[in-house]
Amino acid sequence: MPEALPKNHSSSDEAGLWFQNRGLFSDHFLKARLPQWKEWETDEELATFRKGLMSLYESKETILPYLNEAQTEEEFVQPVLDLLGYANSYIVQAPTKVGQQTNRPDYALFPDETTKNKAYQKLKGNDYTQCIGVADAKYWERELDLAKSSDRDTYINQNPSFQIVSYLTGTQQKWGILTNGRLWRLYCIKSHLPLGNYYQVDLVKLLEEAPEEKLKYLYLFFRKAALVQTDGKSFLDHVLGGSNEYAVELEADIKERAYEVVELLCRGFAAGFSKKQLAELALKDTYDNSLTLLYRLLFVFYAEARELLPLTSSLSYYDNYSISFAVAPLIVEDFGKLQLPVEEMSFLSHSQSFFDIFSL
Repeated sequence: MPEALPKNHSSSDEAGLWFQNRGLFSDHFLKARLPQWKEWETDEELATFRKGLMSLYESKETILPYLNEAQTEEEFVQPVLDLLGYANSYIVQAPTKVGQQTNRPDYALFPDETTKNKAYQKLKGNDYTQCIGVADAKYWERELDLAKSSDRDTYINQNPSFQIVSYLTGTQQKWGILTNGRLWRLYCIKSHLPLGNYYQVDLVKLLEEAPEEKLKYLYLFFRKAALVQTDGKSFLDHVLGGSNEYAVELEADIKERAYEVVELLCRGFAAGFSKKQLAELALKDTYDNSLTLLYRLLFVFYAEARELLPLTSSLSYYDNYSISFAVAPLIVEDFGKLQLPVEEMSFLSHSQSFFDIFSL
């Protein structure tokens, strides 16, 4: 079972726990900027989707753990795809070639039924140009990053993550969906690490634990409208582009503010000393330690943003070790007004505990 959220989490904290972003998008973009887009305003259709999804899940919940891959697709995955707008818009087991090997993604996805019907002949020649993406499904709750043998698998000893990236390569598609019914993942062949970067949501957790609005992190990203292009770009393309633009802005901002941060840290370290104690040697040590702390923080923030550390996948890590969680109460809109009073020095204690664990 997924870990339950404590009641003292704020809505901004919670947002990151309703999805797991492994370096595909920007967490800040997903939490803060995406909700400002007009696409986020889908309350009426979201309610309809949630009602249908909840009804489907409750009707199949007891049998899902016993179904094999094909049965899971028929009983659950395909009905979910229909609810997401793909009804009559996909071809099952369309062949694709990687080198001399023929692979078959479970689903070739199309913008509409007419386009799908015209594509049958082209798919025989490995022409997927009319697709909007591909999808692959596994049995309920199967591990998605592990090759294993099971009588519930259609193909034994295959790693699902490798499979979906292979399908994207073979079909020359940009976006791919991988699911075990419960977990739904997005992969992008244009990401920095196509195999390691993905976006994931837990369908059951969103239905049973999350505020209704958080279901948008599934609905907006996996519905057919997310893949259909308008003026050459899809919703997912815009989210990826927005995330990349934010990263560039952030890099420039960090460079501009680095000197301000060092000055702020120096003042924080020096606050407990008298002028006599702040001799030239002490000042140099203060400056050196401030630089060390800054570099450590940047390293950890980067690792957490890229999910190299389990920021969104482990509630225990998030609450007890995460630097992002510890610094959240200190964040203000006007950087110049940021203060570190004595009572807030618990942040430094928290950080030092983290650094000690990871020998930084």
